[in-house]
Amino acid sequence: MLMLSFSLIHFFSKYLSLPKNHRQRFLSLSAGIGVAYVFIHLWPQIAESQQLFSKEVQWLQGSLLHHALYLTALGGLIIFFSIYRLVSHIDSERKESVESGLFWAHLGFFFLYNFIIGILVTYQSRWVSSMFVFFIAFGLHFIANDWHLRLHHKYIYDKYGRFVLSISIVLGYLFGTWISFPEYIVGVLEAFITGSMVLNVIKSELPSEKSGSLGGFLTGVAGGASLFILL
Repeated sequence: MLMLSFSLIHFFSKYLSLPKNHRQRFLSLSAGIGVAYVFIHLWPQIAESQQLFSKEVQWLQGSLLHHALYLTALGGLIIFFSIYRLVSHIDSERKESVESGLFWAHLGFFFLYNFIIGILVTYQSRWVSSMFVFFIAFGLHFIANDWHLRLHHKYIYDKYGRFVLSISIVLGYLFGTWISFPEYIVGVLEAFITGSMVLNVIKSELPSEKSGSLGGFLTGVAGGASLFILL
């Protein structure tokens, strides 16, 4: 059900539109929920997975072993930041000539990002509350991602991108059901997603101080934190 819901969000993203002022409030709310999810759920989960990783992995030693998942999260953040900078610093004169290659490079990262999330879906608890939390956090996150990609690539995203990202979730889910990963590997995947999500929320979802909504952001943080703690 989660996999299908996420796939449909991407597929129908072309029709998920809001007026600019309402969109900025929504992005602020989404950013607040995303920040709460990272700090309340994902970072504690990485801490637990890091302990398991330290016990299970024998070919690493010392500080590298005990910080492996945190380094993985840092790697996810660095990769996402590099792609963001690449997209942001293409000047208008060159953009048309590189648009196709830039688009597929940008989309390729999000394909991998969604593919990993599709795998993680298969490891979610069957408890309705856990699935609901996962859906809220990543469902809003995907909507914000779609708007961000459309902002940079316009019609080409509607024509190709939304279909690719819809399929990526399904493929990741099928891969996760086909291959059973050790728990510490699942932790590595979660760490990569956490690092990527941190920067994604800050860069793509959190509007600037001039256009963002502080009330929306604080509502998202407070509401999201309360929901994630209670559930």
